[in-house]
This record gives sequence, structure tokens and C-alpha cells, in this order.
Amino acid sequence: LDAYRREGGFPIKPDSAGYGFDRLRRDYRLIVSITRHNVNGGQLAGKFEYQKSKSSYTNTNGLTSFYRKVIPRYYRGEVSYLLPKPGKLYEFTLGGGKENYTINGLEGGRDYLFVSASTLRDIPDGKLYVLGRWRVADHKPVVGEGAIGLVKALSPAWKGQASVGYLCRWPDVADRIAVERVGSLGGAAAETRVHEYGNPGLAMEKRLAGNVGVEYRAGRTIISAAITGGTIDDLIYYNPAYTADETVVSPANDRVHFGDVSVSVLVDTAGPFFGHVSAAARKVDSDRWGSHPPYSPRWQVYGQLGVRQYLAKYKVRVRLFSDLSYTERPLSYRLQELNTAALVSGGFNLSLKDLTFYFMFHNIFNPYHLQPEGYGYYGRYYSWGFNWKFLD
Repeated sequence: LDAYRREGGFPIKPDSAGYGFDRLRRDYRLIVSITRHNVNGGQLAGKFEYQKSKSSYTNTNGLTSFYRKVIPRYYRGEVSYLLPKPGKLYEFTLGGGKENYTINGLEGGRDYLFVSASTLRDIPDGKLYVLGRWRVADHKPVVGEGAIGLVKALSPAWKGQASVGYLCRWPDVADRIAVERVGSLGGAAAETRVHEYGNPGLAMEKRLAGNVGVEYRAGRTIISAAITGGTIDDLIYYNPAYTADETVVSPANDRVHFGDVSVSVLVDTAGPFFGHVSAAARKVDSDRWGSHPPYSPRWQVYGQLGVRQYLAKYKVRVRLFSDLSYTERPLSYRLQELNTAALVSGGFNLSLKDLTFYFMFHNIFNPYHLQPEGYGYYGRYYSWGFNWKFLD
């Protein structure tokens, strides 16, 4: 149901500044992969991925005079081997990539390598998963990551799962480039100068999180619930260094704690219909809350509705979905206080064999708000595109 939320080297979202953002962002992504199946059941696979985006933002209401042109590019290649054994499955992966940004004509980027090993093992009435991964970028020390997860049948209808993991996230290249970006907010009578700087000394984020959940299956209906919590050390956020007639902001690091509660219901009928309803709530706490907290908003509530229908006569799959969220009054990326808002978005996917077209209408009721990623979006806007699998 989330084809419009695709993975990649960077998220797909409009840049924003004050009341302005680019409604015509273009994003391109290409994936090429080859898999060889061995007689012993093993698999050798190679994969290459390329992603590029063009965006810029200027004013939409005449009150801002801020402009930035960003062209991010992302390359990634990897080779993996899947080795099955009785009651066990091993996977080994070696890969690398490059991230590159052009911001107002200034180039910046980084190269990285990674290696990972994982195993999936049968245990009584369940499965055990263990992952280890090591990464290095820009000739800096190796970063180790890992996760362990357990899924176990509690009864014919109930299933339990638990996991814990430690992950790291390097700062975005755009946040590390030390280039000044200057803009202004407000009209002639009340103008605030805004200076933005990159921070080459940003530390990487380090996340330690755990998850516990249960699943209940009754016929073709599946109900699941989960609790997730953890800590993020060196969370990257935009810190105001000085506020008066001028505001100077630069990326900085801080620490936060978070907790999520989620419930999901899936209904799969005997026919071609599939329904999905989910809800979740998040609470974030910090050692330092003030006028400029490291994470905002502190609490959020989400919901999602989705249905899928297969039209056998036309061999077309249709998916309809809607997102709903409600947040406390937060501070935006540009340090503006935004409204407590109920946000509604909706869209659809049309799939014909290997071609999928998707359309998403964001912020239908038009409040000025904050997305969960921490970016303030102003006004209604839409996004669309298509995914095409060929030679598959």
C-alpha cells in the first residue's frame, strides 16, 4: 500500500523554507539486478542502484526571499550469496556506494563500503534471526551494527515476536557541507534574517531500539500489536545558535528517547479484496526541552486505511490508501511554531503486470503543518510517478 514511499539513498519530499517549497521536484531511480540459482539451492546475486533528484525552492507568497538549488545523486552496488542448510539459512553481502550533493553549485559527497552476514535458524515453534554489519565511509573508523530477532508460535492462533538492534546513521552530506545559505522570513515591516551553515563536525546518529509484539490470526483476519522503544544518541537536528534580528542555525547533535505503540488489522477475503487498517502513537522525550528542542513534536498519532482490489477482467490491481495524523504544536525546520493539526492525505496505485502508477494527494485540508520527518510543508500538493520492472 506504500508504493509512493520508496526506499533509496535519500527521501522523496519537497524542500521547504518559510512559506515556500518546490512543487515540481523530479526524482529518478534505476535498479538493475541479476540472480543465479545454484543446484544446491544457493543464490548468487548482483545489484546496482542509481537515484537522482532535482529540486529548488523559492517563495510562494512573496514574503520569503530564500533560494537553494539541490541536486543529490546516489550510487550503490552489492554482491550477495544465499547459502541454505538444513534448518538454517545464511546470507553474506559485500557492497559499496557513493553519495554526492550539489548545493548552489558546491560539490560534496562521500564513498562507503559495507559487509554483512546474517543467519535465519529454525527453533522449536519459531525462527531466530541474527544480523551483523560493518561499514566504513570517508576512511573513518569501521562502524559495527547488529540485530537479533525471535518469532515464536504461542498457540495455533497466537504468535509472539521480539527483537533488539543497534544501528547508525551518517549525517547527510548536505548537513555537513559548510556553505552559508541566507534567507529572510516576514514582510518589510517584520523581517528576520536567517543564516544556515553546514557542520563538518557532525557525529553519526546511534540508535539502540527494542520491539515486542503479538499477532492473532482468525481465519483470514490478522490482528497485530507491538511496542517499540529506544534511545538515539547524537540525534541530528537544527540548533539555533543565535536569535535576535538574525537567526543562525546549524546542524548539531543531541540525545532523545522514544516509544511507539501500534495496532494493525488486515482482512483478506476469499475473493480479490484485501483491506488494511492501522494506528500508531509516538512519544519522544529528551534530557533537554526548551524553546528549541532537539526533536519536535514530542507526540504524534498516526492512522492508515487501505484497500486493494483485483479486476480480473482487465488484469489490473487497484490500491486505495489514506494517511491520517495528529500532532502537538511543534517547531518547524525553520524554527517557526506551527499549528496543532489533523492531517489527511490520500492516493491510489494502479498495477498492470510489471508497471505501477501511483498518485498521492498530500495535506487535503491545507493546514500549515510538520511532517514526521521534521519538515514544514505549506499548502496542498501532490506527487506522482511510476515503477516499472523489466527483464524480471
